This record gives sequence, C-alpha cells and structure tokens, in this order.
Amino acid sequence: MSEEGPIHVYDSPDGGYGWIVALGGFGVMLFTPGLTEAFGVFFIKFRTYFGVSAQSVSWIVSIMMSMTFFASPIAAGLSNKFGIRPVVMAGGIISSVGLLLSSFATSIPFLYVTFGVITGGAYGFVAVPVILLVGYYFQKKHAPANGLMFAGASLGVVIFPPLCHYLLEHLGWRGSLILISAMNLNLCVFASLMRMPPLKKNLPAHMFEDPEEGPPKKNLCGREKKRSTRPKLKTPAKGMDCSIWGQNYMFTVYVIAVFFLGFSTFTPLVHLVPRAVYQGTHHGQAAWIVSVIGVTGFIGRLIHGIPISRGWVGAHKLFLVCVYLIGFITIIFGPVGTSFARIMGYAVLYGVLSGFYNPMTMVMMKLIVETYRLPTGMGITLLFYGVGHLVGAPVAGRLYDITGSYRLPFMVAGVTYLISAVLLSFKPMIMKCQAGKNAQMAKQKEMAEMKEKKRAEREERRARENAKQAEEKYGLLARYNGDPNRPLVNTTVANGYRDYSDDDRGSYPDSLNDTNV
Repeated sequence: MSEEGPIHVYDSPDGGYGWIVALGGFGVMLFTPGLTEAFGVFFIKFRTYFGVSAQSVSWIVSIMMSMTFFASPIAAGLSNKFGIRPVVMAGGIISSVGLLLSSFATSIPFLYVTFGVITGGAYGFVAVPVILLVGYYFQKKHAPANGLMFAGASLGVVIFPPLCHYLLEHLGWRGSLILISAMNLNLCVFASLMRMPPLKKNLPAHMFEDPEEGPPKKNLCGREKKRSTRPKLKTPAKGMDCSIWGQNYMFTVYVIAVFFLGFSTFTPLVHLVPRAVYQGTHHGQAAWIVSVIGVTGFIGRLIHGIPISRGWVGAHKLFLVCVYLIGFITIIFGPVGTSFARIMGYAVLYGVLSGFYNPMTMVMMKLIVETYRLPTGMGITLLFYGVGHLVGAPVAGRLYDITGSYRLPFMVAGVTYLISAVLLSFKPMIMKCQAGKNAQMAKQKEMAEMKEKKRAEREERRARENAKQAEEKYGLLARYNGDPNRPLVNTTVANGYRDYSDDDRGSYPDSLNDTNV
C-alpha cells in the first residue's frame, strides 16, 4: 500500500467550538434527511393529483436522495476551494429554489428535475461538508458528536410529517412546498456556524513548501504588493485512488453491503404511510407513523455511541447485530403488517435499530480504510449508497403495482438487509485474506526496492568506469593544457585547440593552422 497521503493539519479538540458545529449539523440534518424522509406524506397527494403509478412517484424521492450522495465529490472539491461555509450556504439557497420551483410542477418528470435533481443535489452540498467538518473536530468523541448531528434527521422526521399534513390540509401541496422552501432557508443560518478548526502547531518543516522567489507583484494601482511571510502547507495529491479496490478486500465487501443497505432503507420510509392508508387508516393518523420512526430514531442516534465509547461492544459487532435484526423484522412485517397497531410496532423497532446503525456507517469507514484514504473511501461508499437509494424505493413501488400488496416489497427489503449483514459477517475470513495480500504486497515492495537499489549501483559503477576511461583517454591533452585538475570534455584535438586563446597559438608548433612549421 502507498505510504503517502494527505497531510492532516487540523487539531481535533474533541469539544469546545466543535459542539457548536455539531449543533449546527443537527439543524442541517433537521432539513436535509429529515424533510426527505417525510416525503411519504406527499406520496399519495402526488399520485392522486397526477394519476400515476406508485413506481413513478417513488422515483422522485429516489432521485432526490441519490443526488444527495452523487453530489458529495463535487461538494468536497468546492469545500476545499471556497471553504465549507460558502458551500453550505449556496446549497441552502439552491435547495430552497428547487422546492419553490416544485410548487409549479405540471407533471411527475417536472418533479424529477426540481424536487429530485435540484433540491437533492443541493442537499449534497449542505450535508456532506458538515459531516466532514464534524470529523475534523472530533476523534475520541466522534461517535457521540456524530450521533448528536444525525439526531437532527430523526427530529425532522418527527416534525415534518404532521407539519406537512397540516399544510396539505390548509394550503394544498403547492402552497405547502412554497412555505417549506422559505423554512428551508434556515440552512443558511446554520451554515454561518461552520468554521474550520485551528491549524496544528509545530508542524515538521517538510510539510511546508519553499518560499516563493522572484520580483514582487504589483496591484492595480501600480504599487508593489508585499509577499506573505506565512509558510504555505504542501497540497496533497488530488483524485480518487481507485487502487483501494484491489488492495483492501474488506472495503470492497463493505461498499457492496452498503449498496444493499441503501436499497432497503427507503422502502419502509416511503411506503409505510401509503400501506397504512391503503389498509383503511386515515391519512392524518398515518402521518404519525413516520413521526414515531423519528422519535425512536432520535433516541437511537443519541445513545448508540455509549456502548461503543465505554467498550461494552465493538462498532462492527453492534452494526452487524442491528442490520440482522432490522432484516428479520422487515421480512416478518411483510405478511403480518395488516393492522395499524402492528405498523406502529414495526415503526418503533425500525426507528430504534436504524437510529443505531445509520450514524455508524462513517464510524465503520474509519475502521476499514487508512486515514489518508478516508476521503476516497467516503466518496466511493456514498456513491454506492446513493445508487442503492436510487433503485430501492422504485423497485418496491413496482412490486406493489404488480401484486397489489405491500407484502412482497417489504419482504424483499428485509432479504436485502440480511444480504448486507451476511456479507459483513465474513470479516474474519476477509481479514485473513487481507493479511496474505498485505504480505504479498510487502514482498513485492521489498523486491522493487532491491531492484531499484541494484539499478542505482549499476549506474554508479558505470559512471565510475566512464570517468576512468575519460581520464585515460584525455589525460595527455590535460597535461598539454598545464592544468591536470581542469575538467576536460573535448573529444578531438581540434576541439581541444578551440579552448585556447589566439595569444597562445604560437606556443604550440604542432597546431593545425601554424604555418611556421
């Protein structure tokens, strides 16, 4: 594996202003995942108004959530160039514009663009930089801080479904989206709290670039600009290190498992409310189902870091247990979820378990990849997670259209949860394979270094031989010159003659142009 990577130049105070940033992230998550997961309230309204299938409406939230993850590499690049605060503010403004344009929708494809692409992509500019910033501030307390931030998503699920239902009853879906777009501008307020942690002090000299040399630059008024004397940190290499696929087996398996998680996650969130309504539950009462998921998820997100930080259980084991349990209860719920009470019971269990495992996806990433490969690992993981979101809910909608029941969609979601858990259960065997791979790579690296050392020795030996031959060949000419220490590069007597001045030509009777011989 490569030994070089980005230089980490920020202190991680594990507290202080970092908790303010985490609270700002709480507010960001309140609107981004919180509002997205409350989409089930609009589901029936859109389907009734436009007269389309459940699969067609499901694509709206799938595109929205997928674009949030697909925009993460762009958001990271813009954050590096312009800073996190401006990028988050821009994302808040653009997402509000997308919600406002959605209120003028005339068709479902119109909502694909405004609600899905514009709003979803802008939410990627908001959420991803904030997640990275919290990671900069915390190391040992990363799990509790991450839980506090993601708890905002659960509170959003509690607040927005009944609020959206109230707005739909009094303003219609168009008026509701206009008011929500105005509320969404609060993201700019939370963005104002985002600032980078302090730089590390007493960094080694090799981390800094040499000072710039050359004439001073002039400004527009013709005056010389003073050069900054502050040393500039070296910029790490940019780009995606795709070699991680072949070098880290556990990362490859984890990415595939995360794809199945993304495929399963939105089936309950999007289709649980419609299932209750289609079974005879009043729409206003059904809206509280998502709120129950939000309340229990809020509790799970707040307390999931306690057993990990106290050493009661490892992060991988807790993550695995939660995914197994949520898979089993989803499969069972498929055929037995025929009453409102059972739906509410499933919502409680689903909320607690998802509240535990959702924030741990990034904690798991830190356990799997090296620190210098964390940005690459996050980018690839979020990309596959987004692809899973893109296809999961529409597949569930299509299965409902075919069967006329939500039994099969929920059973399929449960099976994909279990597939993800089974893949992660192979960790001991994967780590053994990884150890063999690492030993092989270390041996290849040692052989390459030995080969390079032998090549350098051959070049050095060849250089000594060439110098010895040159000394033997041109030693006589050097003695004619009277300066044995003079470096001689001429290859002919004629070229050697050109080194002498015209005043000295008469002293050499054997000169080619001497006519006095």
